[in-house]
Amino acid sequence: MKRFVSIMLFIFFLPFFGCGEESESEKNLCEEIVCQNWQSCNSETGDCFLKEGFCEESLNCEDSQICNLTTHQCEAVLCENGETRCTGSYLSTCSANKWSNYNCDSEDLICIVDNEGVASCGEGEVITPLCRVIEIDLHVSSSFKVDVINYTATTNNDRCDFIFAKSGSGPMIALCDGISARDNGNEQTFIELVKAPNLEHTIDSPPTYVIGSSWRSGGTGSTGFTMSKNIYTLKRENNSYAKMEVISAVAGKIKIKLFSDPNFGNNLNCLDE
Repeated sequence: MKRFVSIMLFIFFLPFFGCGEESESEKNLCEEIVCQNWQSCNSETGDCFLKEGFCEESLNCEDSQICNLTTHQCEAVLCENGETRCTGSYLSTCSANKWSNYNCDSEDLICIVDNEGVASCGEGEVITPLCRVIEIDLHVSSSFKVDVINYTATTNNDRCDFIFAKSGSGPMIALCDGISARDNGNEQTFIELVKAPNLEHTIDSPPTYVIGSSWRSGGTGSTGFTMSKNIYTLKRENNSYAKMEVISAVAGKIKIKLFSDPNFGNNLNCLDE
């Protein structure tokens, strides 16, 4: 009888006997870490790292490839003969519609891009390209196609990043085909936003527009709209980026500050003219 009671008491109290607290060395530090789908987590450090076969930037890829920042996989890219660009210390030159890379460090030089967008190996400090400001007049035309690569705004641009146009509720911005955008708010100034954020960029879905009229926060067209000072990044299908800010809008005349990475990447560092 005593033996039976002892067994029953043991069974009753068994759930209250734990296996002890998990030691620090046994903890999985990834339990509360959320990595991107192209990353894995190191359970010992809690750090996210790149999965094999994926990329975070084009430097993770082989020559003649770029990193697709949507799929985060390296892709072969064709180019126009004669194009040049810098990728870190490497000068990339397009020949036979393929990129070839040359390391400027091998000659104790650096890869620089001049204000015309031409890259070369040279001496001295890296030249930071200039931001650009263009002006359109909605009294001349009701809409303009803006090409940020070439810093032009006309009614018949062959290539187009966004359209600035009149609407029933005032001037607004619509994205061109193949362009997605992100509203980065106004916590950073145009100059301070030096790299396109590795975050989702969205295409327009009329009647919803990513930019629309969010560049203005009040005022009237005749006396001048109040600027929201929001900075927008634009993403093209080839994963190159640009940024833009509407800096004034009075009586139909609109001034827009623009910059497009001359190397067709996500470097948006520029200086005011």
